[in-house]
Amino acid sequence: MLDSHLLEKDSCYDPEADDINTILSHVSSTLQQTPGSEEIIFQDLLSLSSCQGLTLPLKSSNKDPLQSMTSLNTVTDSVEQQVSEEWEHIARRFQQYFQHSLENIPVSAKPLSIDLYEKKRVNHLQSLSVLFPTEDVLVKYQTLRSLQLDQCFQNLLAGVNADNFSSVDVTKNCCYLADIILKMIKEDFIVFNSGVFKRSFNIARAMHDMYLEKYSDEMSALVEDIWEDIEEIMNKKSSKNSSRAKLSVRNESSDSLPSTKSFSSITAAMDKLPRDYIASIVNVVNSILYIEEHVEKLIQTSAWDSSGLPSRKIKRKGSLKGVLKTSSSPEPPRRPMSYTGTGLEDFTDSLNSSFGSYPGLSDNTPAPKVVEKSREERLRWEWKLMFKKIGHDLAQFVNNQIRNQFKVSLDKELADWTNLHVLVTKPVKEELWGGKLDYPKFVTKAVLDFMNELDFLLPFAKAGYDGALHSVRTAYVDSVCLCLQNLHVHLTKLCSDIPRNAPMKSLYAILSSAAYVRNQLNYYETVLVPDESSKKIFAEPYKKFVEVVDVVTKLMIEIHKNYMATSILHDAESYNWADMKDFHEGERCSYPIQMWNYHMRGLQYDLWTMCPPRLGQKIFGEILQESLQILGQRYAHAQPSYKRIPQFRCDIITVLLCTVEMLFHSCRSLYQILDVGDSHIPHYNIQNLCTTLLSTMAIVSSPLEILYREFKKGYMEKTQRGGQFSPVANTTGTNTDWLSWIQPGVFQRGLKQYDVMQTTTAVYIQCKLLLTQPEIDWAMTLQSLVMKDYTLAILVLTQCVAGEDGHTVTGSMENVKKTFQCMTRVLSECPHFPDAVAKTILPVIDRCNDWKVFEPKTMPGKDFIIPVWMESLFELMEPFVLRVLQPLLEHILIETHPKPNIRPIMSVIADLPCGCQPHTTTTSKPKKGDATKELIDTCLTLLLGQITEDIFVLPTSLCILLKMIQERCSSNGIKTPHQSAGLKVSSEIDLGNQTTELSPSDNISRMLAKSSSTPKLGGKFCKENKELAVEKVTYLGNFFNAEIFEVPSSSVLEAATNEFKAQLFSVCASNILDTSIGASDLRCLYNIIANNFLWLEKHLDIQNVLPKTLNIPQHFTISTDSPTTPAFDPTLEFELIGNRKFDHKLLASDLGLSEYGFRTLLYNRHEMQDGAYLEENEKKPVEVLRSVYEHEDRELG
Repeated sequence: MLDSHLLEKDSCYDPEADDINTILSHVSSTLQQTPGSEEIIFQDLLSLSSCQGLTLPLKSSNKDPLQSMTSLNTVTDSVEQQVSEEWEHIARRFQQYFQHSLENIPVSAKPLSIDLYEKKRVNHLQSLSVLFPTEDVLVKYQTLRSLQLDQCFQNLLAGVNADNFSSVDVTKNCCYLADIILKMIKEDFIVFNSGVFKRSFNIARAMHDMYLEKYSDEMSALVEDIWEDIEEIMNKKSSKNSSRAKLSVRNESSDSLPSTKSFSSITAAMDKLPRDYIASIVNVVNSILYIEEHVEKLIQTSAWDSSGLPSRKIKRKGSLKGVLKTSSSPEPPRRPMSYTGTGLEDFTDSLNSSFGSYPGLSDNTPAPKVVEKSREERLRWEWKLMFKKIGHDLAQFVNNQIRNQFKVSLDKELADWTNLHVLVTKPVKEELWGGKLDYPKFVTKAVLDFMNELDFLLPFAKAGYDGALHSVRTAYVDSVCLCLQNLHVHLTKLCSDIPRNAPMKSLYAILSSAAYVRNQLNYYETVLVPDESSKKIFAEPYKKFVEVVDVVTKLMIEIHKNYMATSILHDAESYNWADMKDFHEGERCSYPIQMWNYHMRGLQYDLWTMCPPRLGQKIFGEILQESLQILGQRYAHAQPSYKRIPQFRCDIITVLLCTVEMLFHSCRSLYQILDVGDSHIPHYNIQNLCTTLLSTMAIVSSPLEILYREFKKGYMEKTQRGGQFSPVANTTGTNTDWLSWIQPGVFQRGLKQYDVMQTTTAVYIQCKLLLTQPEIDWAMTLQSLVMKDYTLAILVLTQCVAGEDGHTVTGSMENVKKTFQCMTRVLSECPHFPDAVAKTILPVIDRCNDWKVFEPKTMPGKDFIIPVWMESLFELMEPFVLRVLQPLLEHILIETHPKPNIRPIMSVIADLPCGCQPHTTTTSKPKKGDATKELIDTCLTLLLGQITEDIFVLPTSLCILLKMIQERCSSNGIKTPHQSAGLKVSSEIDLGNQTTELSPSDNISRMLAKSSSTPKLGGKFCKENKELAVEKVTYLGNFFNAEIFEVPSSSVLEAATNEFKAQLFSVCASNILDTSIGASDLRCLYNIIANNFLWLEKHLDIQNVLPKTLNIPQHFTISTDSPTTPAFDPTLEFELIGNRKFDHKLLASDLGLSEYGFRTLLYNRHEMQDGAYLEENEKKPVEVLRSVYEHEDRELG
């Protein structure tokens, strides 16, 4: 304001020197007598120009005496001298106050939900800039932040000068210290971009000088101390073993390095190096990389140009010499400054010193250590110089450590393999399972230990892109490539011993280990070579392990195929189809079928437990296809006798029933089950093979009279039963129709999408498909909740609050709240389904009959307990609440702070220079009630304005819900405040978490709700500010009832294909996972579904042909814990499948056979065999069928 000269036209005459002296004397005495009144007096001084029209020398002038044109012999006016000295004294007093306030702002690493210090910091710096030149203020601010950083170093690097000082223990605080530095940098980044200081300096250099250089100095000293400790330990161990190693030393090559203190000369004791020392150095490197990455992002943000145009013309021609020239960075000092530096208590004593003691950012400072580009600032932080002295030794250590770890791990694995022919496995971190790279769940111990060591040393390689650590990076890459080459040979040799000398579980472990190495190499490439155009450093080993995974996968499928053909599906007694004796009286299937089911179940368990999820699912599908191929060929050529027909039929029914269950495990989406195309292999082949088996069973084992009635006129002229409607007759079949015959209560013929299915059936199929996946499918979880108008989400929430038929649900109230919060957060993050929250919460309100909460006179939380669904809505409003609270809390903290009763500045003079009377404020102390009323009025005014300003922060899904609630209230005859349910819900939020009468949130709540219990002060505010209140409330009511929050008339899923739906839900799930708690929310909802699947199947009344053997829970269970998989009993399940009877209406449908296939299967019947014994009632059908099909093989012709 003072620099813009906007008030010059309205300014008064210059005051007399005596009046100025009087005013300044009053200010000085007031500051002396009333400590803590500095900010009030400073604001009063600023009001001299805005209210009184007077200007004072608010800025002290630091003029160079040599530049003055006044003669040295000129006599100085004593009054002017006195005014100048008085003002300098006052300015210093203000400076001390504001700088002391800046000191008291806490420094911490924890981010605040409401940062009340950000604005305070900027305001104090602006006040200092009014009093002093901004360059001097900037220097002092830098000094303050430097001392605060020193204080953090002293607190977190405690014991530096103590006798028992341990550098290893100190480095454990590096991550926390990095968080503090980053928070301070972000705070200063806001200050530098707020306009307080002129943008004439380089922000990258400012961050470097204030924080980065000091941090690297501290870490440099720690690294040197750690390395000295390492050398001391290694020298002691080396000298102790020197006598034992004399012979080996003499046999060394003549060109070996001499024995020195360097690390490379003591490699004999390398294996015994304490890991904690290297871990401490890794902690230092990780913290620096973490800071560097975030600071670069901040600098890129500040350098972003919204116009997209260059700030200055760029010459197309010219020399590039000197463009990248930088000033050489000095070697960091041996000891950090914080070891002997002063603390914050010394900073206050130095306030009276001259400005400029701290190296500022003015033009006369040294050149910045940054590389300038034409349009953006670049950070150049030479922190890698701390490793200049130890880079070679560190590279030698990394090389030896990787090779030693690989040798130890591989030797132990080879010993176990030679002696026991087993591979010890260890679990991979659960957060890595599956994912885009398809991580396995278990790998061999040798591979996991080796890769963990590579992960541990990876920060050295990441930091060695250039500079002193480049040799470390080179050693890391070379050692990894060499070890992985040997690991490739090792895994290949192990595969050759399977299954001859080792069980198949070892092959699963080898496959998982190879996949894990492959994925880690891909991760290392991403970390070490972020630029895709650069040369890949692990391209060759990555290619080799991709080949290993492919080869082992094919080997595994081939081994299981041989198992099926030679062992599992081989039994002479069971497959003696010509035997005229019943096979167990037709009451069970063949033994090979039972073993096939058992083998496939065991295979699925092993693959789901150990292998990468998607790869294991693919292998399971391939093996299922191969086994069905063998079964289809055998049963298509079987010619069972009359006594073996029940066994033949029972075998195929059992195979198909088991395949239905296995099909869910082998498919990742619905279209692979019901709408599979020829490009979806092996699912397409599985469906065809099952259709072939079903047709074989229908032709070979059906009663002769039905076969005769359907096909007596030829295969292409099947008889139509006159007057009888058949939904499947004359209908073109598909290769998935067999599902509707085997499981008619689950699958219906011709229904290939969820949209045309019954709601209960669609939800059941989707949940079953979800729970049979080898890993949690986030997109499928979300689809389960959204599909069929959010049926499953509504069912879960209504069961949480009311249970079934009024029964109490099993689970704690905490789990109920957690379920509601997870559900509302997940659905609110789906922009393609804006009505999701509304259509899910409204049935809950209906179920609980909670419409009374929207009545004007009710107060949830006082009249009755706040419903759990309303608490979840409050959580959705949290970002809005925080934005509203911040300015309100800032104002309350300022106004409620005790203020001294001081005399106004302008009251000390009678008249202004122009003769006008000065505007003075009353000096009488206000009454307590008046002050409280004024505070409440101001808070309510501020609160109303902030609500109307930030109302657009509310999620669209929440606003749609509030509008739908209002529509329901209107239809039910419930009168809401101002005809807006949104106002009612918004007013129930206790912003300040207070219940006293003076709570601003309490006042605004009752004011908006028009409650009869409105506090007295709130009522007075409404009367005195009726127009304002009506205007704001009307605006809010119109906002909540706006047309933009109408429920969409159509859904994005209408007429969408299954592939499009899968892709859409994948995108939505990805957006949810990008949030901080998205993964935990989806996992919670997945666990709810998994723990209640049996109850859900019963509740949806799914008619499954297999009777349940498990205890079905009677009530819904609210458990967010991971479900436990029950033990599998294949024998019991198999016997229940074997008791299933077949429906002979199957013959009236399209079997998907050609006429040649039908004829071949027909002649496999025992009645069609030459010399077969026929009853009298069988002779005519056989004779007719022979005459029709024996000479009408049209397909062959």
